[in-house]
Amino acid sequence: MRRRSATPRPTLLAEEVEGFLAGVDERLKERRRAGNAETELEARWTRARDLVARGALRDAETELLTIDARLDEREEESELTEFPRGLVGYVPAGERGRPPTDEEDPVANRLRLIERLLDVRRHEGRDVGPLVARLAAAFTALRAGDRGLARRLGDEVHAALDADPPGER
Repeated sequence: MRRRSATPRPTLLAEEVEGFLAGVDERLKERRRAGNAETELEARWTRARDLVARGALRDAETELLTIDARLDEREEESELTEFPRGLVGYVPAGERGRPPTDEEDPVANRLRLIERLLDVRRHEGRDVGPLVARLAAAFTALRAGDRGLARRLGDEVHAALDADPPGER
C-alpha cells in the first residue's frame, strides 16, 4: 500500500479530502470488523468529518494524516508478491498480501518449468549437467529466501536453454 506523505499539501480540493475521509473511514471499519475497534481514532475521524463539513480542509487533512499514520503503525507490512497474470481460470489461494504457497509461487513455478525443460533436453541426449547444478543452486536460494538470486539463476539456465534450441544437434 502506498503511504501518504505526513505533510499536508499546499493546495487542497474538497473532493480529495472527502475521498481521504472515506478511505480512512473504511480502514477504521475494517479494524472494527476484525475486532480491533479504534475508539480514539474514530473520535478523531468524526472531528475530521466535521472539519470537512465546515470547509476547514487543511485542518481536516492534518487530522486524517494523523489517523492514517496511527493505523499504519498498527498494521503489519504486507509482502509485495507477484501473481500470475492472464492465466485462464487462475484463482489465487490464501490471503492477499501474504506469501503464496509453493504451488502458487511464481519463482518456484518458473524453476519447476525450467527443470522440466532440462529433462526434455536430457532425453534428447544433451549434456545438461552444468545447467542442472545451476538450477539446483536456484532452488537452494529460493528455499533460503533469496528470491532475487533464485530468479536470476533460473533466468540464466533458461537463457542457456534458449541459446541451444531442441532438435538442433
